Amino acid sequence: MTVYEAIARYLKSKEGSSDLNCTFYPNQAPDNATRPYAIFSVKDDVPSLTHDGGLFSADDAGYNNGNIIIQFDFFSDSLTDLNNRIFKIKNNFVGRSILLDASVKMAYADSDNEFDAFDEKQKLWIRSFDLNMKYILTTN
Repeated sequence: MTVYEAIARYLKSKEGSSDLNCTFYPNQAPDNATRPYAIFSVKDDVPSLTHDGGLFSADDAGYNNGNIIIQFDFFSDSLTDLNNRIFKIKNNFVGRSILLDASVKMAYADSDNEFDAFDEKQKLWIRSFDLNMKYILTTN
C-alpha cells in the first residue's frame, strides 16, 4: 500500500466520526458534492532508505521512510464551520504519531502554506493548507 492510499483510507475511516466529521475526496470532488467537504492531493513525496544495523551485515536491510506533503482544500458555507474543521484535522495530525495502516506509520506532521478565499458568487468559504508528514513504512 502506498502512503497516499493509507492516508486516503485513514481519512475515509474518520469521515463520520466527531474527530473530523467531513467528507474527503482524493484530487477532485464530484459536481454534486454536498458541503462541507475537503479535497486532498499529493504535492510532493520524497521516499528515502534508512539503514538500521551494522555495516555490511545482514542486519543492513533498512526500512523505507520519507516525507510527503498533502494539500487539503476545505469548502464550506460557513466560516465558523470551516475554522472548526481545520482545527479538527490539524488536531488529528499535527504533532502526532499515527499508525495510518498496518504498513504505514506517520512519525510526525506539521502544517504550513495556509490561505483562504471567499467565492462571492457561490457564497463559498475555501481554506487550503499543506500537511507535511514524515512517514515510515513498517514492511519492505
